[in-house]
Amino acid sequence: MKILLVTAGYLPDGVGGVELYLHRLARWLVRQGHEVMVFRRLSIEDEDDFVLREQSVDGVPVVGMNYRFRDAKDFLFLVNNPTIRRVFERVLQRFAPDLVHVHHLTCLTTEIVDATRERGIPLAFSLHDYWMGCPRGQRIMTDLSYCPEIEPDRCTRCYRETWPHWFPERRDPAHELRIFGEYHARVREVLDAADALLVPSPFTRRVYARYGVPEQRLEVVEYGMDTGAFGKVHRAHSHQFRIGFLGTVLPSKGVHLLIDAFRRIGSSGRSLEIHGPILPFHNDHSYGDRLQRMTAEWQAQITFHGAYDPKETPAILARLDVLVVPSIWYETYCMVIREGFLAGVPVVASNFGALAEAIEDGRTGLLFRMGDSADLAEKIDRLARDSELRRRLAESEKHVVTIEENARQTLAIYERLLNARRREQ
Repeated sequence: MKILLVTAGYLPDGVGGVELYLHRLARWLVRQGHEVMVFRRLSIEDEDDFVLREQSVDGVPVVGMNYRFRDAKDFLFLVNNPTIRRVFERVLQRFAPDLVHVHHLTCLTTEIVDATRERGIPLAFSLHDYWMGCPRGQRIMTDLSYCPEIEPDRCTRCYRETWPHWFPERRDPAHELRIFGEYHARVREVLDAADALLVPSPFTRRVYARYGVPEQRLEVVEYGMDTGAFGKVHRAHSHQFRIGFLGTVLPSKGVHLLIDAFRRIGSSGRSLEIHGPILPFHNDHSYGDRLQRMTAEWQAQITFHGAYDPKETPAILARLDVLVVPSIWYETYCMVIREGFLAGVPVVASNFGALAEAIEDGRTGLLFRMGDSADLAEKIDRLARDSELRRRLAESEKHVVTIEENARQTLAIYERLLNARRREQ
């Protein structure tokens, strides 16, 4: 089978959860004898838009298209861009896939779906976050409040605050309402056009069902983990109680809450280890400075380790006594929690989104009230003082989906779509 995977980011520069999972899936498919190509977006400042670059990443051919919105004239360029479509059509023609699996279209164009469908190629679409319906991707506003429902006034206000250059200086409610309607009509049209819609958790399925997608169309396919990488994890002991965070350091990930919680219960015998790059969050480039101010008098106990190679994850977790996932957005799955499970590290996470589905409170981990640093501090302090609780949480039975399980389920969906298309011909 010839499979074209479409995504916004990919290795080696993109090392988020989706990118790592997608790379595992691509490599598994190649090992099974399938021909795989990845089409991705690049963001190279000193290169023209729409230029293609080709490389091989661990045996997987990758075609990257540079795009930095230099041609974007208005808000709807977030979802519609005929030039990107034409570039993608050239890739389609050259590779001639049997099936296209879209993983993310942010900074690309939803017209990729149209180009695929018009050629009669089956298309699967994985909904890894909420970008289809929320152009910020995380159902979280500029003030970090979350959006349980999509509402015109709140959404258009958020659009203006995030992309002010695409809106008139003076607010025009009629214009904004039109933009809102056209954007959501396009998103729903694209979701309807997909032959299969995949989501990583039941929670994500419920969120998209509230958005109007028929629930029976949303298939839960949990991410697959490379469980073998954790087979030889040796716990590293220390005289300190080590609290850790792993992942991209963004406001939506709640690292500021974790720092505030640590300042409440920190002592000379406790440390906070923050692993991951501090990145801009849309137009906000100030988060790193904000965190540095919060930790100004705590340098001896709070360490920012910066970006890390994903291959280092088992070793990093082996040096922690508790892993904290303090997210304040509707996480759709969270692979970091599963990595903590595999490494035998007790996990504390927000009781929010798919995080609350991942942990059975008190048995496989602890949950704290989302956004409540005092409650988080209490949970961490409880673990620090109770070694028996730490042991029980670490050793509790947990099921983590392997990449083999995930890939077989995904491949079965591919085969179903191909068989359905053959019957139509």
